[in-house]
Amino acid sequence: MLRLRYLSWLVICTILLSVAAPVLPAHAAPSFATLAPIRQDEVADYIADIRSEDADIEDDFSRNSGLWDTPFEGTTSVYYRSSELRIAVEEENTLAWSMLDAEVHDFYVEVDSIHREGTLDNQFGFLFRFDEANNYYLFAVSSDGYYSLQLNNNGEWAPIIDWEESDAIEIGEGAVNTLGLLAEGDSFTLLINDFIIDEASDDTLSGTGLALNAGVFAEPPIELGFDNFRLWNLDEPVEEPVRQAPVRIPSRTVTATPEAESTPTALAPDEPTPVPTEEPTEEPTAEPTEEPTVEATPEPTEEPTVEPTAEPTAEVTEAITGTAPSDIITAIQAETPLYSADFSDETTDLIFFESDTVTYEVVDGQLEFAFNTANVLTWAELPEAPTHYYVEVDATLASATEAAEYGIIFNYEDNQNFYLFAINNLNRFSVWQLANNSWEEVQPWGDTTALQSGQDNTNRIGLLMRDESYLLVANGEVLAEIENDAPPSGSVALAAGTFDEVDLVMHFDNVSLWDLDESSIELGTPVATEEATEEATAEPTEEPTAEPTAEPTDEAANQDFSEVTQRIEEIVAGDPDISDDFRRDNGAWDTVPHEHGSYFYEGRAFNIEAYTEERIIWSVYYGDPDAELAVDFTDFYVEFDTSFVTLTGENAAGIVFRLYDTDNFYKFVVDEIGYFQLQKRVEGEYSDLVAWTLSDVADDSEGAVNRIGVLAEGSTIALSINGTVVAQVDDADVEFGTLALAVETYSTPEAHSIFDNFNLWRLNE
Repeated sequence: MLRLRYLSWLVICTILLSVAAPVLPAHAAPSFATLAPIRQDEVADYIADIRSEDADIEDDFSRNSGLWDTPFEGTTSVYYRSSELRIAVEEENTLAWSMLDAEVHDFYVEVDSIHREGTLDNQFGFLFRFDEANNYYLFAVSSDGYYSLQLNNNGEWAPIIDWEESDAIEIGEGAVNTLGLLAEGDSFTLLINDFIIDEASDDTLSGTGLALNAGVFAEPPIELGFDNFRLWNLDEPVEEPVRQAPVRIPSRTVTATPEAESTPTALAPDEPTPVPTEEPTEEPTAEPTEEPTVEATPEPTEEPTVEPTAEPTAEVTEAITGTAPSDIITAIQAETPLYSADFSDETTDLIFFESDTVTYEVVDGQLEFAFNTANVLTWAELPEAPTHYYVEVDATLASATEAAEYGIIFNYEDNQNFYLFAINNLNRFSVWQLANNSWEEVQPWGDTTALQSGQDNTNRIGLLMRDESYLLVANGEVLAEIENDAPPSGSVALAAGTFDEVDLVMHFDNVSLWDLDESSIELGTPVATEEATEEATAEPTEEPTAEPTAEPTDEAANQDFSEVTQRIEEIVAGDPDISDDFRRDNGAWDTVPHEHGSYFYEGRAFNIEAYTEERIIWSVYYGDPDAELAVDFTDFYVEFDTSFVTLTGENAAGIVFRLYDTDNFYKFVVDEIGYFQLQKRVEGEYSDLVAWTLSDVADDSEGAVNRIGVLAEGSTIALSINGTVVAQVDDADVEFGTLALAVETYSTPEAHSIFDNFNLWRLNE
């Protein structure tokens, strides 16, 4: 639908003024111009060079850094929430912003924008060249797929680039868009999700103010989140790039409209034109795919990168237990691996993508990657994907190729999100993270004597994945131990990449993968030592509940859980009936907020926040987004991951099940320090089935992820934590009901937990 999209409002500084400005009229055009198409390739390379340097100003909005105004004007507000800067507008035809506390002249800036609530008929982006007379330029994007560049001069709006439709914009509720702006002199380049969508020039303003902004037209309210702000000052020339991020350029040029029109011009962009590949300066690192896909097995990638020259910074440390990492690895190697392959039968069950750029085959008992194209990174996934593991493989560069890399991909979620442990042909190693198709350096390239370079030399490389850290291994020597910045997840793959040479041949052999969750080896997970305390139990309705009176016991330690453990193993050997990895809101869970808490999808996980002390809040499973009633479950086994974001020492997270109504249900929760509890509520009264009990299998370290499980079959209820049954009871007071993920608070009002990787098996069908 074509609509009027002109800004008809004005805000001065941080004080909101309600201005009934007319719809933008036709006017004499200022000296606006659009850059010629031939400039686009040059600008793309220039932006890649800028990005290769450290940003001058960075803010992930995890706390109030003091860099941004946070005004509240009644109908507009700026505030921090869930590691984002939020701008909310509740009045129609209103623009609000948060000003950066820094003067910027020529710059390149990027920020992630997230639609959090409200109408899609909105706008958000950058306000720049703000001067003392309150004049500024506005680069605006909308959640329904439009963008524009406008000038507000002496209270009058003039379009430099009129509202245009672009396929580069992610649209809809919850959409995330990365906005970029290059402002140098009178030239402006606009980027959305790594597409250069437009370029224009204007010399009207020269102010030094910069702000993030959000606005709403005729249908308030709107709430926008901003994250991962980065700004580069361009007063000094940038050096050669370290790693070029993907920049894509649509092959069309949009000409600025000198006069106002009543509707936006909708132009469908052609296929994007890839950025020309730069010659690597030293040892490049292969780049991810040109075209993002959602397929499990991705296309080989097509962008080279240059290798950084920094020396390694990570130091090899001993495990928390005091056992040397090399001794842990030796002990693991003595056990039977979950998966192994020596390719002696000339076959393979690894998962890879057949393409014209690389062939995969087993040759003389080795898995061979043979490349015929420059600047390609590709991989083959192992068929098993445990959470904690040790993997190792023999890797041989079987061709006289100077510039090449190979190694292990881990935490592989999709072809736009994974980590790469990379080795090159110069006895160097590094670690990179690909996050939403953008490379970030984790471990800089560093030299090591443990590696062998040159044709036909074999390196046995390994990776040990634990919750708190992972180890990089080569030829029996630990190269580095790196702290985990996220819980282990995803799959593992063998990887290799070319650069400017096209004839790389890589051989992999003797791959082994050990599942450490099934191992008896101690990996250094700390054990909770805090004393048990009696905690109040919160209620889903209006009033707090009475304290449980039972003291913690060690009764579970004397129980035999072998039969129920075997039953759970039989269940999980089959495919689950319901799975949810929470990558997006599919409508399966209740997300209606209330005064006690809220529910939202973020970071490919489901989040629950509580705001009231002594309260339990939950999100019920509906399954179908159009369902009016939640799904009932009688007998089932369910398990999911959970972790704490807010740490107060007095929060718990878990599951409410057989939820017949708010007065009749069971509740299993685990708290921050490793205690768990099972309660039932019957006719409005709580009672303990398992009093608060300290578990030695629950991980109470900061940021730890615990996998929670519940078996409810007839009168049998069994509880598991991280794959170990910790309690079993017989109770049939509540026979069936719905199921909900839950967060519980005690004497503090704040709680925030994350839930992921939900699986449920029905047992009564």
